[in-house]
Amino acid sequence: MGETQYQTVGQPITRTDAKEKVMGRTIYGVDLVLPRMLYGKALLSPYPHARIVNVDTRAARHLPGVKAIVTGQELPYTYGSTIKDRPILARDIVRFAGEPVVAVAAVDLDTVEDALSLIQVEYEELPPLLDPEIAMEAGSPLVHPELMSYSHSYAARPIVNTNICSHFKLRHGDIEAGFALAHDIIEETYTTQMVEQMCMEPHMAIAQADPVSGRYTLWVNTAAPYISRTELAQALEIPMKDIRIIVPPVGGSFGAKMYLKVEPIAVVLAQKTGNRPVKVVMTRAEELTTMVVKGPTKTTLKSGLTKEGKIIARQVTTIWDTGAYADCGPRISRNGGHTSAGPYYIPHISIDGYCVYTNKNIGGAFRGYGVQEVSWAYERHMETIAHQLGIDPLEFRLRNILQEGDENQTGQKVHSVGLKECLEKAAAAIEWGKPSPKSGENGSIRRGKGIACIHKATGAPSSSSAIVRVNEDGTVGLLMSTIEQGQGSNTILAQMVAEELGVPTNAVAVSQPDTDYTPFDSSTTSSRSTFHMGNAIRLACADILEQLKRITAETFQVTMEEVESKNGKAWVREKPDQVLNLKQAIGKYFGARGGTLIGRASYRPDVIAMDQDAQSPKAVPYYMYAAQAAEVEVDIETGKVKVLRLSAAHDVGQAINPVTCLQQIEGALGMGLGGALTEEVKVDAGITRNPNFHDYKIPTALDMPLFIPMIVEVPHRDGPYGAKGVGEPGLAPTAPAIANAVYDAVGVAYNDLPLNPERVLRGIKKQV
Repeated sequence: MGETQYQTVGQPITRTDAKEKVMGRTIYGVDLVLPRMLYGKALLSPYPHARIVNVDTRAARHLPGVKAIVTGQELPYTYGSTIKDRPILARDIVRFAGEPVVAVAAVDLDTVEDALSLIQVEYEELPPLLDPEIAMEAGSPLVHPELMSYSHSYAARPIVNTNICSHFKLRHGDIEAGFALAHDIIEETYTTQMVEQMCMEPHMAIAQADPVSGRYTLWVNTAAPYISRTELAQALEIPMKDIRIIVPPVGGSFGAKMYLKVEPIAVVLAQKTGNRPVKVVMTRAEELTTMVVKGPTKTTLKSGLTKEGKIIARQVTTIWDTGAYADCGPRISRNGGHTSAGPYYIPHISIDGYCVYTNKNIGGAFRGYGVQEVSWAYERHMETIAHQLGIDPLEFRLRNILQEGDENQTGQKVHSVGLKECLEKAAAAIEWGKPSPKSGENGSIRRGKGIACIHKATGAPSSSSAIVRVNEDGTVGLLMSTIEQGQGSNTILAQMVAEELGVPTNAVAVSQPDTDYTPFDSSTTSSRSTFHMGNAIRLACADILEQLKRITAETFQVTMEEVESKNGKAWVREKPDQVLNLKQAIGKYFGARGGTLIGRASYRPDVIAMDQDAQSPKAVPYYMYAAQAAEVEVDIETGKVKVLRLSAAHDVGQAINPVTCLQQIEGALGMGLGGALTEEVKVDAGITRNPNFHDYKIPTALDMPLFIPMIVEVPHRDGPYGAKGVGEPGLAPTAPAIANAVYDAVGVAYNDLPLNPERVLRGIKKQV
């Protein structure tokens, strides 16, 4: 990192919420208890596909303490972020095991459980459709026969009379001409497994319906309160003005808490409870069945190479299993799809992504929004090509990566490309090129090194708004709807306010997101907050400084043109002793009774929509780049993979807070380690078989190797102080880096995740 020219930006300031969280004082959504609060829960389908023949709630309605029971037949509503295909409670048909069928609210959870046990649902089982490739076949039974009648967004491109709820297509150059020019053509297929986000805090919502005013107030641990408000308003036909969403501190999201989840059930129960709030909290088992997962994928890559080892053509086909409902699957297949050729300069590219319905858990957003899945495929593919061509894997990547000004797969000329430095730093950190010992004391241990790199775009279009308020004593309030969910956004955004207004970071208070009071933000996703909200904050602070200039000009009776302002002060250019700071300006302008300076701004970067071939000169505001390298030990007798060290170099543009960036990277490495080696939602015959922490294997602190996180800074011309984002790309290169190291260690190419001992041992035995 280079030396910063700023006072606050670039400094490793301690997180503003650190003390509260370390001492256990933070009040999360699951901790909230409101007066007269009721508790809600849903009865879930035990079958992946069935017809609902009859629902009998009579016994449950007579149970003392039960205040509301709702069935799907009472709710003629559907919702969905890309396709409005999902009922709040199942009507007539259940499409996955875990789908809510009946909802109950009662005075306590024990009463709720008793009521659910009394509800009788008669089902007629139907054959489940569990394989997305079979689901794509002509004549396959349709999970949603009404697909073409559903309302859908621009992100979804359904194919009539099929289970394909969206087909993403990208064409760049001439793929057939590219393959015709190729000296070598290599084709392989790769798969990723179903993974759950496993946030420490489960999904929750509290809803209160005021029958007099007609207003709804919700407390939700969401990453996107304004999106939730919009979807609720549309689904339940409620004016937006009558929906208020308050977001307490969120205990992790990783994509899981994007779009509507438990809010609809809480609301429809609250509609029947006469102004009593209803709290719905998912259990861990429900998190693994009812809530969204990272859906499985299957990707086939075909690459054409020149004699010199340059990639000239690449064809990619990915099948995305979105499960029973689309959720944001079409967006994932689109956003992951247009990066699925990798961060390489390739003249001829053809990409197809098929988002497919099945009777399985719903595939939704997961940290990286599709990039983790496709980077597994293209980085394993790069390793295979390098070995077949006899080129060092690091050298092969460096020979093909995108450079500043190159045209990428969407036709956009890339800017702020720190990938070369990322690769070189990640490799150097594990002593790339230095041979590893090939066996341990008993001869069963093999060591190897691997490397992988990725690129990721931020979502577009999107916008952020901010309000900055200077109080009479010179302290500052920041009103925004960016969600603090563990990533440190409150701290770095407060740092930007402090930098612009010349106050200490601890003089900036950040308000709790509340759609009645804090201004619009698209969402706290897509590694967009530092860039988008940071720019909005700078513009809002500029508004404050313009007001400060005006007050200074009036105070000293000069023109605005004679006044300069910076860092919370304004002065007359020719008379620098005639100066006012923010506190003084408020006193001069508002007088003894006080007042407030308020700055407002919105930021929406200019982008150009992709055409029918997913081409655009500026499809997204910026790309993020990263590289990771791993050194592993593999026990060839047991198949156990032990990661010894894992380095990660990420191009963040400009680190607003270097420590926060490093923490983001290190946390992502731990998460990526689980997806690489142990984590998998096991679904058998449509039923989740490991819905708990005991059987769903998350690495613990004892499993963590040596992490070597590093920051690369290649400033972006449009970013605040040059900053980009870092939250999502962090775990995408982890699995392929580890798999490539295993390949180096034992000479077996693994194309399927996770790399558990059983799979690794099978590969070793097959080789022998």
